[in-house]
Amino acid sequence: MTLVLPIYHQLITRNSSRLANYNYTRTSPFSPQFRYDLAITGDVFRWMVDYSPPDTLSRMLVKSRVFARMSPDEKHELVEKLQTLGYCVGFCGDGANDCGALKAADVGISLSEAEASVAAPFTSKTMDIGCVVDVIRNIIYI
Repeated sequence: MTLVLPIYHQLITRNSSRLANYNYTRTSPFSPQFRYDLAITGDVFRWMVDYSPPDTLSRMLVKSRVFARMSPDEKHELVEKLQTLGYCVGFCGDGANDCGALKAADVGISLSEAEASVAAPFTSKTMDIGCVVDVIRNIIYI
């Protein structure tokens, strides 16, 4: 998998703020013409939820493809934040630390027959995400 991450930069110029903003949005990697994905850690997610403006948080969530090192509460909150943006959220989990997110998700898939299976509507007998395709296929036909 290839991740392309934006590099944070600032524009420092003598131009008027209106002209500078126009030039910045035309050349910024954050403008719609540039494609990028983000990888977010739990610490960054927590900071963004606590301190960033809601529209910035929304843009970050939409552009993020990897969420790593997240606590059980952060996983649960992430699922809920994505749902408030209108996403139908699927979540795969393999342990007790995933129960909150599995319950909150629109489609929760447990990859174990232990604690997580109680929280999820779907349980896989194998410990891999291959079952996701089958679940999606069956949901489409319902």
